[in-house]
Amino acid sequence: MTDPRPLPARRKWTAVVVASLFELVSFWAIVVGVARGIAEEADGAAAGPFALGFGLVPFAFLVLAFGTNNPRAPGATLRAMGFWLAVGFPLILFIEPATGLAAGFGLGAIPAIRLDIGHSWKARLWWVVGLVVYVYVLVTWIAPGPGALSASLLPFATVAFADWVVEQRDAARGDG
Repeated sequence: MTDPRPLPARRKWTAVVVASLFELVSFWAIVVGVARGIAEEADGAAAGPFALGFGLVPFAFLVLAFGTNNPRAPGATLRAMGFWLAVGFPLILFIEPATGLAAGFGLGAIPAIRLDIGHSWKARLWWVVGLVVYVYVLVTWIAPGPGALSASLLPFATVAFADWVVEQRDAARGDG
């Protein structure tokens, strides 16, 4: 049985930071694998980093789900992987890797992070959509380096920040 009280902010952000470490290694290993795969002199050197990155994806979601004390952590991890595979993976292969990874990890974080009373899937989704648009514009038109860095650092934090914004909005409504 899980605790019905809201998850303390410190616990949530600790889980987000630790899960983001797995996500960062996964993100950059996949990017290196894709880059090596595109390079003409690859000679199979892309498989190792890509496999490492792909293998770490579920661990990032597991850490996020269990770290935030999600009452359905195993199922949430499977849903997160499903979102990652259904949306992020095709974007990685056919559109642009950084945007695809940001979308996959961001969408996966939505079910993985515990949903407390007052939090909203809709708010989380809109914040992830905003992140994906931001990363795509940055990577393709403005500055690829900072765009890729944003894509690697922000997916899990974006969902946690969306929850914080909803909490602050609800607190402001209660005060006024």
